[in-house]
Amino acid sequence: MVRFGFGSMRGGRFKNGFYGLGRPQKTPTNIMYPPTFTTRNLEESREEVLKLYRTISMWIPNLHVNYETFDTPIERMKERVAEEFRKNKHINNHQIADKLRIKAGIAFAEYRVGARTHVQFYNFFRPEDQDNKLEKIDPEMYGMPKEPSKFLEKFMAQPDKIDV
Repeated sequence: MVRFGFGSMRGGRFKNGFYGLGRPQKTPTNIMYPPTFTTRNLEESREEVLKLYRTISMWIPNLHVNYETFDTPIERMKERVAEEFRKNKHINNHQIADKLRIKAGIAFAEYRVGARTHVQFYNFFRPEDQDNKLEKIDPEMYGMPKEPSKFLEKFMAQPDKIDV
């Protein structure tokens, strides 16, 4: 078969403007197992986190196509991933960093194989659109006190001082 103007025989340009071998398959054979190993020190942990960040950034255009979320720009998706990684930049313990890296790798693997729903996708990539549109409940209408009880606050502050 001879094809002209479409790139190589195995890959070509797609509707979204990206080149490659096509959309990733959503089959059990395409399962990505995130690395669950731990590191020995903070430098190794930093390298592994950056490796995961690069992998996720590289896969964002594919996620964009897989979830068909063309109303969310790819740059915004990359920005959200960067925000989440930057939230934990203050961590100095490599064991905690490893745990967070493993959790992020698992979440990414779930997004990659399509195990997450569109609702979860939008909750992560567009949190500003997830405001609660319902009215506040009037507690008195349901027989509840207007102000919540102070019992829990006292209990959490000084559990031994509370008399029953």
